Amino acid sequence: MSGAKKPFGWAALRGKFPIDVQAKVDKALVVTGKMELVGGGFEGWSSLRMGLFYQNAGKLVNTDNGMAWNGSESGASGYLVIPHSGGNDLTVWGEGTDQKGTVGAIINGTWLNTNEPENYVLADTRQKPAGAVATAGMYNFAFSIAPLANGNVEFRYYIYKEDGSYNFGGIVVDDKTPISKINSFNIALNNLASATKLNLYDVLVDLGAPIEIPDSVVSVETFSSTIPTDYSLGQNYPNPFNPTTNIEFALPQSSDVKLVVYDALGKEVAQLVNGHMNAGYHRVTFNASNLASGVYFYTIKAGEFYSVKKLMLIK
Repeated sequence: MSGAKKPFGWAALRGKFPIDVQAKVDKALVVTGKMELVGGGFEGWSSLRMGLFYQNAGKLVNTDNGMAWNGSESGASGYLVIPHSGGNDLTVWGEGTDQKGTVGAIINGTWLNTNEPENYVLADTRQKPAGAVATAGMYNFAFSIAPLANGNVEFRYYIYKEDGSYNFGGIVVDDKTPISKINSFNIALNNLASATKLNLYDVLVDLGAPIEIPDSVVSVETFSSTIPTDYSLGQNYPNPFNPTTNIEFALPQSSDVKLVVYDALGKEVAQLVNGHMNAGYHRVTFNASNLASGVYFYTIKAGEFYSVKKLMLIK
């Protein structure tokens, strides 16, 4: 996808699968590949959009005016990812709502338009390192859709630059309108991106185990879109642990959240979350491989809510 200048409006590609692919509990739908951005990156607000969808993907057909695409822009359902760059605002999802995020569901709408009435946010994941700008270069990406035994769907995603300067990814659970049948991989750039060319390499569609999210990429997992009634901080599990443990917290409303780990002397040793997050149930994995055995404490501050708990690392 290229030209002498950056896109005017949107430039989009849709890769139609030869068949509809139905993910199952024992075999997730997995899409992996690489993308190269040339001449610039997706630095601008909401300027790269990509994901997996079920839609009338169409095909090229002969017409009186030559070859033309006969698919439809509308009627798509699937999972859309809008990787964050720099300090840009998050994207609004749904019609007439205040939902903002970077990952969400498109329900019977135009696949790259977040503003339609049935759409909803699943996560407001930010990139790592905090504030990283998505510049030109080669990026790895992967997505997986895995139905769960309870009828929900787990969607995993990551995009990271091979030089380590940009990392974006996470895991969400869709318990509203789970989507598990997919027939296309879609990607688009708009005029707020500075890239003049986007190359795709080695795009593979498969069935198998859900993708593993690299430690350098994953930040916070949103494991339910149900809205809790109260703030809470859960006890980490497992506990004691070595070297990773999970910490869950609940937000009844969108809040500025800071989740920090301290040693027994009160010295900060890890900052797990520091930013604005949507309401919902969230989980973060703490990797303490660089710390010594001992007792540690983790605290959360979200709005006026504050809580502290103890955890134990045994190596």
